[in-house]
Amino acid sequence: MEVSPPAQIGGIVVEEVDFIPETKVDKSLKTLQSFSVSRTPKSKPTVERQTPSTSRPRQPMSSRVVVPGDKDIVVPGDKDTGENKRTLSITFNSSSKSGRKSDSDLMYCPLSSCDSTDKRLRRHVNLHHFPVSLTAVASNREELRNQVRALRHIVLLAFGERATLQDAVSWINRNGKVPRTISLNPLHCEMLGEACRVMGIKPPEEFTLHPINSPAVLLFWRCILAMLTRCNPGQLRDIYYFERPGTTTDRTPIHTDLRTIIAPPSELVREPNAKGKRPMHTDLRSIIAPPQEPVREPFTPDADDSDDVGDLILLDEVGGSDDDEEETVAPVGQSVAGLPQVFDSHFHLDRSSMKIWRTYHGHTVEDLIAHSGQKPSVKVNVVGGIIVYSEPRSYPEVDFQLHGPWRVAVGVHPKHHDSLTNDKKMILHRLLSHPKVVALGECGLDRTVPVSEWSHQEDVFRRMLQLARVDQPLVVHLRGPIGDEYGSDVHCRCVTMMESLCDKNQLVHVHCFTGKAEIVEVWNRKFPRTYFGVTAAIRTFTAEQINGLIAIPMNKLLLESDAPYFPLGNATVSSPAFLGEVAAILAVHLDRRPQELMQATLTNAKVLYRM
Repeated sequence: MEVSPPAQIGGIVVEEVDFIPETKVDKSLKTLQSFSVSRTPKSKPTVERQTPSTSRPRQPMSSRVVVPGDKDIVVPGDKDTGENKRTLSITFNSSSKSGRKSDSDLMYCPLSSCDSTDKRLRRHVNLHHFPVSLTAVASNREELRNQVRALRHIVLLAFGERATLQDAVSWINRNGKVPRTISLNPLHCEMLGEACRVMGIKPPEEFTLHPINSPAVLLFWRCILAMLTRCNPGQLRDIYYFERPGTTTDRTPIHTDLRTIIAPPSELVREPNAKGKRPMHTDLRSIIAPPQEPVREPFTPDADDSDDVGDLILLDEVGGSDDDEEETVAPVGQSVAGLPQVFDSHFHLDRSSMKIWRTYHGHTVEDLIAHSGQKPSVKVNVVGGIIVYSEPRSYPEVDFQLHGPWRVAVGVHPKHHDSLTNDKKMILHRLLSHPKVVALGECGLDRTVPVSEWSHQEDVFRRMLQLARVDQPLVVHLRGPIGDEYGSDVHCRCVTMMESLCDKNQLVHVHCFTGKAEIVEVWNRKFPRTYFGVTAAIRTFTAEQINGLIAIPMNKLLLESDAPYFPLGNATVSSPAFLGEVAAILAVHLDRRPQELMQATLTNAKVLYRM
């Protein structure tokens, strides 16, 4: 939705909610905050640096959908590789006035042969130590197989040729290598379950880190890093080049049947020998040959590495931080684990970047959330979302890389119908087949433009409907003429067009819903698999619009920031970090607890978008 934001004063976080009666808001916020758990931040030890060594040259930053960021949240990994893979997803919390930490508060790379002082440990190990297959979240079974092969290779080098994955699990549990402040992101449990099926083992009812209860959890990046600490420099180089394109070390591991590597713990786990030699194998074809190394330069963090972006809370480690497990400072009176989880079902990274930095690309969700020094009044963990590209001029590249709990929707906004050229049509068709593109949209009808454009809008929308798939959500944008705040006519026109071109079981996401209860009933009758997204626009809803909210079934409700639109308080742009405020306002309208609404909308979004 495109609307003009209120007066721009600066910052993206509100200090108070001043758009509904104060007594109701205070009551709602107090109810939400009652679910928080207090935790006092702990001081962090430093890591003694070892003798300097060389490190892999920095890869170029990506200017694609997932562009340079400061934190990552993916299991098992995400990095900026030669394919320009990047990550998105954090929530923001400033723990000090300066937003910086002293050197004594930082944890650097724990590998003794590495001299890096990169403060972002997760990013660093992805770039310089992990094998390429473990630096991108698996999107299919074949990629999971590659990850398990890489994991097995690490175990062989770190523990010996007779070691199993269960040996590694026992060693990490016994030595407490994963801090107890860290826990898995629930959104990754499905991927871990699939990894168990690839391994040929039964997944547990719930995956845990303390203790690790499944070999699949070894794909978590901190487990991988813990195993690397057992390796000597030669082994670390071998691991880094494992099955890396363009090197001479591409090979298959000793065991090709994945079920044979998930064995009970062996009685003896052999340590690497004193000289750092690799374990001996009886099959000569599996002997690890020294990699042909390119000329390397000493690792030097670039300017982007040292930028001060505040303190960031990772979302794949509830309670942890990328730099150090003790580094995370939770909001006052709350621990990270106590924060409610939210899913932003609709926001525009490209438009937000243009509004803030005057460019469509080159910034991440991390940058968007950290844009202001202010903080949302309702702290939340943003554990996923849908990045919407509805302007053909800012479409991502057709082979874009995206990792983490973020997915993409592509379409043509009705106000940008005239920018859909033939070239852009071809790009749109190719993007819709991308594995990370999970929805078509937004698209639809917007009657706020001159009447002369309405027919062309319908022509473009009709073409979008012809591309719709029953199993892929269709995100619709529907606005009536200026003065028609309910948009009843345009909703009915949309339903009529869809009836002639779409299956009745079509998945539909009605974006930024502002209609009456009668409109909800029409959608539920004509297209029963319709979901309704609500934004901060609900703060000015009329009594009839509130009745429309009440008419939405609880299992069809979604939360949206629609960033950069609908900023709250003194913010210049909105962001996913403000969904807590949206939930607090919605809770007043629906007479429910904000926590309940955030949990319900998170579940609904995961079902709709198959996250």
